[in-house]
Amino acid sequence: MEDMNKSQAESQEPEVENFIVNYSDGTQRIIDKGFFCEIKEEENGESVLSFIMANCAGRDLETIILGCVQLGVKLGMI
Repeated sequence: MEDMNKSQAESQEPEVENFIVNYSDGTQRIIDKGFFCEIKEEENGESVLSFIMANCAGRDLETIILGCVQLGVKLGMI
């Protein structure tokens, strides 16, 4: 059982510490807490989303979901 837990721990991705945003004017912004959504387009036209989080847990997840819903309402999508 110990070997299985060790194997699972080794296969997990390391935790994200922050995101660095590079702007077109050459400036940068470091985001220490938040989430990033990567969109990959498949050959069949489907989109695959990957969610990467930095220092988010518990209530932060609720805040992210509610914020995305509010954005959808603001954009007239909901």
